[in-house]
Amino acid sequence: MDYLKTFNNAESKLQTEDYVGCIRDCGLIAELGLKELYERQKAWARRNRQSFTLLRDFRKNHQAFRDFKPETASLFQLLKFFRIMKIWEQIQVRVESNLHFTKRIPWHDLRYVRNKATHSYYTFTREQAVEFLHHIKIFLHECELAETKPSVIFENRRNCLCCDLSLKQNWNFCPSCGAEQKCRCTNCKRELEIKWKVCPFCSQVKESDKMQEEAVRLFRAYCEAVWADDIVNAEEREMLRRKRLELGISKELAEEIEAEVVPHNVQIFSELIQAVLIDGVIDDHEMEFLFTKAKKLEIPIPRAQRLVNAMYSGRKVPMV
Repeated sequence: MDYLKTFNNAESKLQTEDYVGCIRDCGLIAELGLKELYERQKAWARRNRQSFTLLRDFRKNHQAFRDFKPETASLFQLLKFFRIMKIWEQIQVRVESNLHFTKRIPWHDLRYVRNKATHSYYTFTREQAVEFLHHIKIFLHECELAETKPSVIFENRRNCLCCDLSLKQNWNFCPSCGAEQKCRCTNCKRELEIKWKVCPFCSQVKESDKMQEEAVRLFRAYCEAVWADDIVNAEEREMLRRKRLELGISKELAEEIEAEVVPHNVQIFSELIQAVLIDGVIDDHEMEFLFTKAKKLEIPIPRAQRLVNAMYSGRKVPMV
């Protein structure tokens, strides 16, 4: 299936105000995409000579799904399968993204909306169709369904000790979660497990633990400096990412630190902008989506404009 072509067809239905058709097409993309992701993961496991018993275990442990078949399953069944068997986490090992935005998609709500569009004469709004498109765009790009080729798995790879992302052997930090991958005792120079607090050979306290508090303090200072003018641009966002990796701070901890500096509604809106920019472009309906969310988050439109302009240098946002 050409997912991008189907997505573009769904998007075009906004122009004719066929919001039901738009949502139905997006629902089809989600359903077929989940089925393909399962098949890709199964094929990847076989190529890497790994056991793949997800389907068998799912049927065995959930009697209501003993006849479950991914190829004929409904969207509801597929989502339940993915959630219970933690398939997102397994896919994350294969693709280059950490599925940060995909795992936050309100899948239950999307399934409910899609079912109403498919099985009833319910009237939908443009806002609902635009939001559905937003989530499907994220899904396609992060899961690499929008790509012509799946990710090339690194040769001589290993997995991150924290998030299980595929890494090159010579990487000392995970580019996804920022976790340190290799360390040595500063005293006896022997290699240590990342999670060890004390060297078992000479009882030296790990230097990284001593430095964690200082790393958090420094990253908070960077966040305060970046947000001093009330906005953050793409270069500043990239700078924060690099500093997070240099300081060995996980993505989750970095988000917590930044949330202490930035108002919660602004933080949410900034993440929405990052999600929309997953393909590097913000088109008209995505701009509409962002400003609708800004109003709901009680962010003044002028400030929302500044935030979008700062992170997206492709064009200036018109006044609305």
